[in-house]
Amino acid sequence: MFISVLMTGVLGWVSSFATSLTWFTFWRTLLSFFNTGHIVIVMVYMCEKFPRQHRMWLNFVFSWSPNLMFASIIAYYSVDWRTFSRSLNSLAFIAAILLYFCEESIYWLVRKGRIDEAEKAMKRIYRINGEDLDLKSLKFVLQQEKQQFEAKKSTGSYFFHHLFCTWRLMGYSFTMILSYFAVSIINYGIMFNMEHLEGSIFFNTIFIGCFRYVLNVISAAVDYNYPRVGRKTAHMFFSAYTVVAIAIALVIEMFDIDSLSSIVRYLVMSAGSMVAQIYVVNGVTCSEIYPTAVRNIAYATTQISGSIGSILGPQLFHLSSIFELLPYLVMLALQFGETFCVTVLVPESKGRPMADSMPEVNERFRLCRPKVVIDDEEIKKVSRLTPALPQNENIA
Repeated sequence: MFISVLMTGVLGWVSSFATSLTWFTFWRTLLSFFNTGHIVIVMVYMCEKFPRQHRMWLNFVFSWSPNLMFASIIAYYSVDWRTFSRSLNSLAFIAAILLYFCEESIYWLVRKGRIDEAEKAMKRIYRINGEDLDLKSLKFVLQQEKQQFEAKKSTGSYFFHHLFCTWRLMGYSFTMILSYFAVSIINYGIMFNMEHLEGSIFFNTIFIGCFRYVLNVISAAVDYNYPRVGRKTAHMFFSAYTVVAIAIALVIEMFDIDSLSSIVRYLVMSAGSMVAQIYVVNGVTCSEIYPTAVRNIAYATTQISGSIGSILGPQLFHLSSIFELLPYLVMLALQFGETFCVTVLVPESKGRPMADSMPEVNERFRLCRPKVVIDDEEIKKVSRLTPALPQNENIA
């Protein structure tokens, strides 16, 4: 993530000196690889770092929404696109400096068998937090994890196809891929077709950024103060508003009511703001339901799906050349479809420990089983080699 952020800043500056469209396209395409690399990792990294009760609200507060608002303001006051690019990409260097001092994810270190590094990271985190660390319990936990790692490491690595190794994981993967695709189609379809709405593009973009951040703050407060409001409840609320807003805009456009054109403008912008909240919900849900071994792979796959949606989204309103109301009908169909799949195939994950272990070997489809199979009973014996873990709330 450090390398990705640093190279994003460097290539952003380099692209601002491009003297032709060909070189500009080359540098920005290269930049996109590093930028996407950061996006894939950052959500998983945040979820593995934060305690479960803080994951959602922190992701709502530190989201993309204020960036949209600030970027619009910077764009308005920039003399040209070169100044705009340099201003934005300078922030990447600040982020890289901060990342340099961050610890590696302990979940990841443990799953890679780097137990000594995980212990050092835990000690540093507790020291910075000013809290006492029970070293005896920590060493006990890490030693047990190391024994399980040694028992399991011969079963091989995990790849993309392991996201579909059981019916349950297949359901998760299909739903998350569809959801990111649908949300990106709607979000970017609205964002990159501002000329179809009344008013200034700058004002509309700032409005969306402000409205999205207000929603972020409210959602963060609700998630933190009301434990019963889970991931699926939040998803259903955002989805229901989006569907209703688009449906009303569709009816107004259908009857061509000119006096209500300004209402269509705010309905469409608010729908774009509301559907963008699903990015945060999906990101946290994805990190909580997938096992550690495939968590990065899962989130990377959803980002590919979202990227395809972001490519097709700006073309959405070109469908009006076929049928004037077709863009709205496509958005409604996609939103209904992804909401149905989330309701049926994805469990509520709020308040539950992050998934840690992959399905047992005998539960997986044959193509997803390792060539060298370690009996699951043998692996389980490892965890019984030592007495029960002493009760320690902090370590737990």
